Amino acid sequence: MSHVKVDWFPSGVLVVDDEPVILQLLVHALTDKGLQIKTAATAELGEEALAQQNFACLLVDKNLPGMDGLELMRRTRKLQPHCACVMMTGYSSVGSVVEALRLGAADYVEKPFPSLELVAEKVELAISNSRNRFERDQFLVRLRQFEAELKQRDAKIGEQRTEIEIFNDILEARVAAAVGDLQQRCDMLGQQLAANIGGERAAKLSAEMILSNTTTLEAKEEAAPVRGEIARLARQLEDHLTLLR
Repeated sequence: MSHVKVDWFPSGVLVVDDEPVILQLLVHALTDKGLQIKTAATAELGEEALAQQNFACLLVDKNLPGMDGLELMRRTRKLQPHCACVMMTGYSSVGSVVEALRLGAADYVEKPFPSLELVAEKVELAISNSRNRFERDQFLVRLRQFEAELKQRDAKIGEQRTEIEIFNDILEARVAAAVGDLQQRCDMLGQQLAANIGGERAAKLSAEMILSNTTTLEAKEEAAPVRGEIARLARQLEDHLTLLR
């Protein structure tokens, strides 16, 4: 079975023990701490509950009929990785304790219980530690998502800058060609005036046409340096026209 993915930390406690009296005592002690309790008399029933509901903690007896508590704990770690596990055992041994801790148990308690208050404190501490780890993991997930979004935005900005640079290059080339053409026409006009080639009326008409084109180009151009160059050419044309009048 794959584990259950949750975006929030649950609050319930699953207590699994085959002794009804023990279940009653634990329900009373944990309910007094404000915890929501669900019970199961066998590990098999406990596994069914884990498949249906998310829990903050599993409090399970090691020795159960059928599947034992260690196996249920092993399956719990796969089903609900953030569920804290506390093992109960009436036949405590170093081996069983080590095995429980190896499987990810947050703590263990021996039967008969030293006090129900102690059991409740161990459960609360296990839940608190597990909740902290859960919130840390959720924060890391959100942080990775944020970093991924930043990388995507940077990539889009880079693409937009490239497109803008290409557009500017094309625009500059077109403007340079237009300005060069106007400059050439102005030079030719000046030569005509100096040599009096083509007559004054033809030169005047030519100058007026070029001036009109220059004024139109200046109105459309947004780049300040280019507008300045076009304005300079316009003034030069106006000077030529003044000489012709």
